[in-house]
Amino acid sequence: MASRVVTTREDFAEKLREIKRNSDSESAGDLAKALNITLDAMMKILRGDLLPNLDSLMRMLVAMGAAPNESREVLAMHERLMMGMEQERALRGSERSRLRDTRDAIAASNTLGHGLRSAPPRAVRPYVPKFGQPDPIRAADPAQLQQVLRAVYVWGGSPSLRELEKRSAGALRRSTISDMLRSKPKLPDYDRYIGFLKACGIDTPSMDVWVYTWRRLAALQESPEVASWVSGASPVSTS
Repeated sequence: MASRVVTTREDFAEKLREIKRNSDSESAGDLAKALNITLDAMMKILRGDLLPNLDSLMRMLVAMGAAPNESREVLAMHERLMMGMEQERALRGSERSRLRDTRDAIAASNTLGHGLRSAPPRAVRPYVPKFGQPDPIRAADPAQLQQVLRAVYVWGGSPSLRELEKRSAGALRRSTISDMLRSKPKLPDYDRYIGFLKACGIDTPSMDVWVYTWRRLAALQESPEVASWVSGASPVSTS
C-alpha cells in the first residue's frame, strides 16, 4: 500500500522559495504589493510561519511565473495542509462536544432530580466527517465535477432533497438539486453550487478548493485565452 504523503509548512515554504529562485521573479516587496499584503506577512509566508489562503496563493504563483506543473504541486501541498488543519479543528471540536454533552447530561440529571420537566431535545444535523471528504481538484470538466458533487451528497449522508432545500433556507429548490446531480452535466450556477456544498456539510475552511475548481472550469469553458490567465487552469490529467 502506498505511504501517505505528509506535507509540513516548512516543505510548502521551501517549495515557494525554490520557485521564486528558479524563476528569477520579483522581490519579496514586489510580491507583497501584488498580493496587497504587508512585507512582514509575505516574509512569514516564505518562512512557513503563515499559510496563505487559496486566492492569495494563486496570485503569488502567477506573480512568480510558476510553471503549470509547479502550480499543481504547490496547490496539492496547500490542500494537504488545509486538510490537516481541518482534521485538528475537528478533533478539538469533538472534544468540546463531548464536554458540552457531559455538562448537558449533568444539568438534565439535576433538573429531573428536582422534579422539573426536562427541555425537549434539540434537532441535530447528522454528523458529516471533515477529514477525507471528496476532493474536486482533479475535475477536468463539468461531467467530472457532477460526479464529485454526487460523491459529496453521499458523503453528507444522502439527505433527502426536501432536507437539503430546508438547510439552504430557500436558496435551493429540490428540482435545482436534482438537476445539479442527475441532469446533463453542465457547470452549475455559482451561488447554487456553493449553497449545495454548504447544505451537504462542506465547511468554510474547505471551501477554497471548491471555489478554485469552479473558477478554473469556468475559465476553460470561456476560452483558452481566458484560461491562460488563470494559473493551473490547463486541463487536469486524469491518468
